[in-house]
Amino acid sequence: MMTFLMKINDAVVAFMDGLLGWAVGLPMDLRLILVAVLTSVVLAFIRLATTDQDMLLRCHRDKQTLKRLLKAAKRASDRDAAGRHRATLGMIGIVSMKAELKPLPASLIPIIGLTCWAAARLATAPLAPGAPVTVRAYLTPMAIDQWVHIVPTEGVAAADGYLRVVVPDVAAAGNVANGVAEWTLVPAASETPIELHFRHGSRTVVHPLVCDGERGVTSLISHDTAGIVMTEIVAEPYRFAGVVPGWDACAVPPWMVAYLLIAIPVAVILKRITKIQ
Repeated sequence: MMTFLMKINDAVVAFMDGLLGWAVGLPMDLRLILVAVLTSVVLAFIRLATTDQDMLLRCHRDKQTLKRLLKAAKRASDRDAAGRHRATLGMIGIVSMKAELKPLPASLIPIIGLTCWAAARLATAPLAPGAPVTVRAYLTPMAIDQWVHIVPTEGVAAADGYLRVVVPDVAAAGNVANGVAEWTLVPAASETPIELHFRHGSRTVVHPLVCDGERGVTSLISHDTAGIVMTEIVAEPYRFAGVVPGWDACAVPPWMVAYLLIAIPVAVILKRITKIQ
């Protein structure tokens, strides 16, 4: 199931690369700003195209009028009038809420595309050519004490060799979650992804390593095999301006925090400038 979802994600990212691939050459901060602003613009356009703006404007004005009347009724201690105003406000609120829900289905596809692309292209900082990179393979517990290796590949050097013995990967609770093998690789600059082939027994899995100084790597990849279940390239998370942190308590990565901090205010500003209800 996980492999199937990852294939869908890869297909979405590949499609979005066709639309936004030109932005990969931009500095990562500008890339993030572009995605955040584009998200706000797309949402504003969809809202404009899928809602009855005249009706929403009338609802907004009626709410303002009813709130003033409600305050006046409270000051006059007129409970009947206050009750009528509250009931009318509730009915207008229901009408507005139904209209607010219309843009959601149309927004899902572009937003999913933009966020999948951002997660693939902004989650990690680009690897520096010539700098050591830690790479791991996670295997089933049955593979512990067995051999696993990375096939020697042009563009990648392993000073301490390619062959490893699988060792226990002890979880925080003290139990052995799986087996793990670790390498330190030194990739050279490459315009195309370097394919790392991990081999255990007769099974081989591939993890592309991007080292072009512009794109981040796909850190974790799940594999539908009986031996190697996941591979990892350990990379530093990308932080906007080098300082925006993630929200660890909710597992929100740094790029997503910066994305929301930009996209939400831009959406509010666009709504006020364009007077979209």
